[in-house]
Amino acid sequence: MGYLRRIILILSVWSFFSCSKESALPKEQRALQFSTVESKSNLSLPFTTFKVWGEVCVASSSEPLIQGYRVNYINNQWSYTQGEGTGEQEMKYWSYSADEYRFHAGAPLQRVKDITASSLTLQVNKTRSQDETTLFTQPYVVKRGDAQFGNTVNLKFTYANCRVNVAVKCKASQEVTVSNIKLTPPASVYYPTSCTMQLSYDWSRQSISLTSLTKQTNANDALAFSDIIIPAESANAVESSSPFYMIPDAGITGQWRATLKIDGIAREVLFTVDKGWESGKSYIYSFLYTD
Repeated sequence: MGYLRRIILILSVWSFFSCSKESALPKEQRALQFSTVESKSNLSLPFTTFKVWGEVCVASSSEPLIQGYRVNYINNQWSYTQGEGTGEQEMKYWSYSADEYRFHAGAPLQRVKDITASSLTLQVNKTRSQDETTLFTQPYVVKRGDAQFGNTVNLKFTYANCRVNVAVKCKASQEVTVSNIKLTPPASVYYPTSCTMQLSYDWSRQSISLTSLTKQTNANDALAFSDIIIPAESANAVESSSPFYMIPDAGITGQWRATLKIDGIAREVLFTVDKGWESGKSYIYSFLYTD
């Protein structure tokens, strides 16, 4: 294998949480408002609109509260009563007699094909631009008596795409350039480049699952990554290509081939993907190089 000695697969699963605290709920009526929270993966929110569904539960019954509202980012805050597409959307208020509220959302607005109380249908495309990604939220449930009840609904978004990248770990005496980096799938395997993804929400378990993935276009092309520059005298530094490849949920397995050039010398290694890449997870293939 030459200088390519091993591959390390790093899998990151983002956790979801929101937090706010209030000692006592106010007696007066309070408007229901939204905010967004960046994830621990340093995800910056690359959109200015999202679509949200909300429902309110009393006793054992539930009824829609916000049925696919458009929410716009205006004046450094999120609003569903101002800006384009909000003309028929009324301000909603917290009901302190309600037992539970439920919310979920997709972004950006134009890639949300459908949203209901229990499902979300998204358009997801292969991209290397964060501005062209599709995102969704985990179920947001707040019950009467919770600290969050009556406060701003903090929606935490994550990628609908799975994210793939290459890194090189190196202890070098001089600067090293890693170029022509490619990950090539097995000859008979095609991954989606465009698809419609449907997610299903289970409110009793507060969980989300992939219901269906309808491929519209697919490809067998290699994933090509940007060059990596490793500084001289680096002490086991790990340098990653930027940006990540973002592709639709790709449950593909088999033997892939990694090819790259280290200071102009071609290298190649085979590796096996045992479990298909999943939405909302990051996969970093790391190579060890020594000079």
